[in-house]
Amino acid sequence: MLDELSLSLPRFRSYEENLPMDDALESALIEVYTEMTCFCARTINFFRSNPHRPLIKLSWPKFRNDFNQTIKKLKKLSRIVDTKAEEVRLRKEHGVATVICDISAFLKIYRKIKSKICQDTIPKA
Repeated sequence: MLDELSLSLPRFRSYEENLPMDDALESALIEVYTEMTCFCARTINFFRSNPHRPLIKLSWPKFRNDFNQTIKKLKKLSRIVDTKAEEVRLRKEHGVATVICDISAFLKIYRKIKSKICQDTIPKA
C-alpha cells in the first residue's frame, strides 16, 4: 500500500512542475501532503510510545485500523488530485487549441489579402 502511495508522489511533483497551479489543484495537493505527513507523525509516535515488542503486539490492531483508514483517505485524495490535474491540463490544452485556431484564421485572412495585393499589383497583359 505504501509503495502504491509513494509512486504517486513523483506524479504529483510532475503536476506541480508542469501544470499551471490553480486553487483547486493546490488545495488537493495540500490535503494529500498533509494527510501523509500526519500519518508519518502518528507512526513515529506509535513506535516511540511502544518501544517494546509485546506492547507493539497489543497496540497493533488500533494502529492497523488507523493505517487502513489513512490508506483509504489517501487513495480518495489521490484520485481528487488526479482529477484536478486533468482539469487543469484540459484547460491548458483548450487554450493552446484556441490560439492555434486563431493563428489559422489569421493566416487564411493574410493569404487572401496577400493574394488580392498580388493580383492588384501585377499588370494584366
